This record gives sequence, C-alpha cells and structure tokens, in this order.
Amino acid sequence: MIAPRGIGRGCLDLPLGAKVHFACMSRYRIFKHGRRTGIVCCGGLLLGAAAANAADRHEHVSPYRGQESRQIKSLSAADIEELSRGGGWGFAKAAELKGIPGPAHLLELKDQIPLAPEQVVKITALYRDMKNAAQDKGAKLIALDRALDRKFREGTVTAVSLERMLGEIGKVRSDLRFVHLKTHLKTPEILTSDQIRRYNRLRESGSVRCDSQRSRCGAMAPPQRLLINFSLNAAISPCRRSRSGSWPG
Repeated sequence: MIAPRGIGRGCLDLPLGAKVHFACMSRYRIFKHGRRTGIVCCGGLLLGAAAANAADRHEHVSPYRGQESRQIKSLSAADIEELSRGGGWGFAKAAELKGIPGPAHLLELKDQIPLAPEQVVKITALYRDMKNAAQDKGAKLIALDRALDRKFREGTVTAVSLERMLGEIGKVRSDLRFVHLKTHLKTPEILTSDQIRRYNRLRESGSVRCDSQRSRCGAMAPPQRLLINFSLNAAISPCRRSRSGSWPG
C-alpha cells in the first residue's frame, strides 16, 4: 500500500510509494505522479494496538500458571520460608501503616532513632517472644495447608471435612496475626513520642530495606513495565524509517 496520510502533530514523513505497516494505517489518499511524500499519523492507533496485544496475550493465561509444582499449592516457597522463620507475612500492616512501630524495625534503626540500652533490652525481649510464638503458629499453618492440599490430591475431601479444615486454618491465621499486632501495641509503652516520630520519618525515607518480610511493598514490578514497553515498541518499530531511508515491506 502506498503512503497514507494523517493530519496533526506527531506524524512521520514517508517517501512516495513506501509500503506501510498495518499498525500505521489511518486516513489515506492516493498521490499523483510527482508528489514526493505523504504523511502517516499512527500514535493513537499504535497505543491501541499495544494495549490490545498485551490484553490478548494475557487473556488465556491462568494466574496460577507455574504453581502446579508447589509442594503446597496455597503457599509459595517464600511463604513457607517466611512462616517458618516467624516473619511478619504482612500481618502487622494495620499497625505499621498507622505509625505504630514494630520491634524488628526498631532494632534495625536503634542507632538512628536512637534507643537507650535499656530500651533495646526490652524491645529485644518483645521481638524474641513474638518470633517464638509466630514460628509456632506458622508451623501449624503450614501443616494444616499441607493436609488440605493432600486431601484434594487424594480426592478424599468432603464438604464436612473441608469446612472443618478451613475453620482450623482460619483460626491459626487469626492467632498468627494477633501475635504480630499485639506486639506492635506494646512498643509505644517503651518509646517516647519523639522516638516514635523519628522512627516514622526514617521509615518514610526508606532507611529500612524492603526484605522478604515486606515482600508486597513497592510499585508496579519491573517485569510488568518491561512487558508494556516491549508491546509498545513492537507495534512502533515497523513504522520507523531505517538508517538507509527505506521502509519495512
């Protein structure tokens, strides 16, 4: 097809008779002999093509793809590791995001806050008790989820047994969340108001690393951004003039 045209800013000049990629087709006209260039405007169409391409790519992909090989289908390897070590697993967000400090972060920031030696001793004891209780509850949760997974694998689960097992799992999850949130409630009794304000300023400035305990923090993951950029570039690339001045056929 010869060069089509589009009117408006952001358009590209094309040599007469150049073949145009389908993604660039908009309004067009036939040029008479002697005319050298036409114009194509593909910005909006390219964005639409990229979005449609990305949507079509994900339309038929299961969100659980790749999880079939998990030891426990409802828990990832990272989840199991986090529960086994007594990590937060996001259970303390209700307190943490309201500015109520947790013992683990307080100990990480003890020099910047700063904490007095006697405060460090008390917070360390809180952290130890929380970690021991969380490890115990975490081990129970892993065992219960493993049992549920086995029932489904063997095909022996019934509505009655399912209700009972889910009730047990829910109770342990609730107990585990209580362990973490209860500990957060105790830290303000050890700190001064100035120390709490300092702690929250340090947390907001990113002084504490984003480790596995806070694996859900952050913005959109880089792979998603890369996918969007790749889809857009794939749609745009056929519309770019090569260095030699020719156009893709």
